[in-house]
Amino acid sequence: MRLVKQDDGILDVLTKAVSVAGIILGGWVYFHSIYPVFTKEQQLREAKREAEALKRERVNQQMAIAANAQTMRTQAQEIEAQRGELHTLQETGAATRAEADRIRVQLAAEQSRAQQIESAAIESHLVRYRDAIVREGVDREVRRVFDAHVPLFDAREYTLNYVEQQRHKIGDVNTTAAKTEAEALSLLDQFAKTKLAPHSSYGDMYNVTIFFLDLQRRHSGL
Repeated sequence: MRLVKQDDGILDVLTKAVSVAGIILGGWVYFHSIYPVFTKEQQLREAKREAEALKRERVNQQMAIAANAQTMRTQAQEIEAQRGELHTLQETGAATRAEADRIRVQLAAEQSRAQQIESAAIESHLVRYRDAIVREGVDREVRRVFDAHVPLFDAREYTLNYVEQQRHKIGDVNTTAAKTEAEALSLLDQFAKTKLAPHSSYGDMYNVTIFFLDLQRRHSGL
């Protein structure tokens, strides 16, 4: 469609030319003044949104950093507390070990003392048995001076019979004293069977304490 016709007058042509020029001018003005403003406003809004997003991201990062720092501080406090507990446990363990060592030393001393007391009691019984057997041997020898029919004293045979008689007297071994006496009788029986020959003299009975001490030395590894 033609904008200017052949029958248009000068006024019409001018009017149409002005209209076209106005449209062109309006377009030029729009693209050179209004459109750039809209574009700038849109760019500013996008930049503002990006700035807000960056700001929120920065705040989030700061919060995350603060949370991580707090977590690290908490972990450091927990580690320090654990170190303190470990140190306390180490001190307690050292004190416990020292106390255990002290108790072991005390128990060893008490056990050694108890063994010494038991050994002294056994030796006392052996001496008492020995003296009784020796008295019988001496009495037998004296009676033989006046009576030839009195049999010779056999220390081995008499000691074995003496052990059995004393065991019957003790009865049930249910006390410490009875156990100690029973142990002494067992040693006396062992001495008679291993150290006394048949028809031995009552004088051989004095070796019973040496026999007992020798057994003690061998038992202790000396």
